[in-house]
Amino acid sequence: MDKSFQNRLVQAMQERGISQAELSRRTKINRSIIWGYVHGQYKAKQRNLYLISKVLDVNEAWLMGLTDNQRRDPSAAPSTSRFTTDEDTIDEMISTFHSWKGVPISEEQREYMKQDLKKFLDMTTKPSEKE
Repeated sequence: MDKSFQNRLVQAMQERGISQAELSRRTKINRSIIWGYVHGQYKAKQRNLYLISKVLDVNEAWLMGLTDNQRRDPSAAPSTSRFTTDEDTIDEMISTFHSWKGVPISEEQREYMKQDLKKFLDMTTKPSEKE
């Protein structure tokens, strides 16, 4: 079985009779992006992968080629932890960054990134949105 994102996307669309235009309309992903996926120019990022798999009713892992199980878990939904963040989550996330465009990121730079991201979120988050 072919495990490429492109081929699995096309397969799922054909099995469900969904065109690129219809997939674009249902997912609210630009048609040119869908075209790029279908023609193998690039693979979907996590959020678009979720939207596409939901519309096509397929397992995200299957669409990425990580499993042979095409069936979607009915309870599958984006984890709320992806959308809610605390200071420990920011620290953990930034600590995984090791390079940018091939240039190593120092520990000092990661600390600045953590501080700046926290400041930015504090400035842009309305008081009613804070947990």
